[in-house]
Amino acid sequence: MKILVPQRDELSPELAPYFDALEKSFGFVPKIGLVLGYSPNAFEAYLNLVQSHARGTSFTEIEREVILLAVSEFHGSPYCLSAHTTYAISYGLSETETVEARATTIADPKLQFLAHFGRAIAENRGKVSRQMLDDFEEWGFDARALIEAVALVMEATFSNYVALLTKIPLDFPKVQPVTT
Repeated sequence: MKILVPQRDELSPELAPYFDALEKSFGFVPKIGLVLGYSPNAFEAYLNLVQSHARGTSFTEIEREVILLAVSEFHGSPYCLSAHTTYAISYGLSETETVEARATTIADPKLQFLAHFGRAIAENRGKVSRQMLDDFEEWGFDARALIEAVALVMEATFSNYVALLTKIPLDFPKVQPVTT
């Protein structure tokens, strides 16, 4: 099965306001948005999740991107790695730090912990060690932050899977593989 990136006029007219908002925000409609537009319900659910994080969570913009980068690296999604690298740089991380976040080796200890934590949630399907949960609390995060971390992992997982299954062409600059 080959999934083509549709043109916005090929999709449900009910999505037009969302596409207009994406175009205003990015200067274009990201291809993942167009592909998600095949299912208006999935598109709206995903966009609501993303927008809920943008409205404010227990995490800063950089902390959110570090989690999203670590999870996207785990899943190996070139599209999402490209997009989140671009966002992370726009929020103040250097390109080197984005690579380190993907590898969970970023120098900042709190960001390194969050990269490990997000990846562990994805890698272990929600089963993280008691020590890791205790460490999460030691870093000043509470139950709200825990649920928001899971939501970030789910956001990344959803978009990673869509991008990988449909092989969406990149809209953002290609990132180099993490070397260990």
